[in-house]
Amino acid sequence: MTRASSLTFTPCDRFPDEPEAGTFYYSEDFRSSLHLCACGCGSRVVLPIKPAGWSLDQAGDDFSLSPSVGNREFACRSHYLIKRLPAEVLLDAYSEVTKEPEKFAGYPAGTRALQLPDTAVKSYFLDAFGRPPRQQTRESERTSVPTITQALHIINGDTLNNKLRASDNSIGALIEQGLPDEQIVNDLYLASFSRYPNQTERAALVKALHSAEQQKVSGVDNPRRDALNDMMRAMLTSEAFMFNH
Repeated sequence: MTRASSLTFTPCDRFPDEPEAGTFYYSEDFRSSLHLCACGCGSRVVLPIKPAGWSLDQAGDDFSLSPSVGNREFACRSHYLIKRLPAEVLLDAYSEVTKEPEKFAGYPAGTRALQLPDTAVKSYFLDAFGRPPRQQTRESERTSVPTITQALHIINGDTLNNKLRASDNSIGALIEQGLPDEQIVNDLYLASFSRYPNQTERAALVKALHSAEQQKVSGVDNPRRDALNDMMRAMLTSEAFMFNH
């Protein structure tokens, strides 16, 4: 059994006798959850979802669990978070992977979202993704609940789209170096997930790139670049990237 890089939210009435790896089962009737330990050891992790246990924020297929999961009673002694990255961390991560820094009015180029002194600095992305107003000294001021606004902004908003469109971003640099498709796929995975793709993942993406290069689409000058943009978008909006596990 391999380490789980993401968990799929699955509501159920009763927990299955043989739970699947990478699946987070939740029973509303019993207010509890079940998943196999994310380290890959196969141990069953049952968590009570109640004030004295864990809190669950869920919308559709996306969810966050608080606090972190510590399996000290297991031989693996694993410890992990099931929670979306905070707004500032997510925005900085997008800037880092695309090599296209975010621009904040009144601040020098290259300023990171985590370096902003207060919430008066305007940023639609940070507000949409739960930046707290800092009116109270409480952790509950920050929200990680997924919303339709967040999904629409990721798809149609300027933040990620502008970073992907930039001609001098990380994809542009990889193409300019004349690297083969296999190397570019490796570099994208390393930048996004801090790991190399497995053989199945690499073969599928290289095949998709080859197919894109052979297709002639009206209005598309560089189909290879467009395909790489789509791949990076898929990686940057995946659960494995946006969530801590």
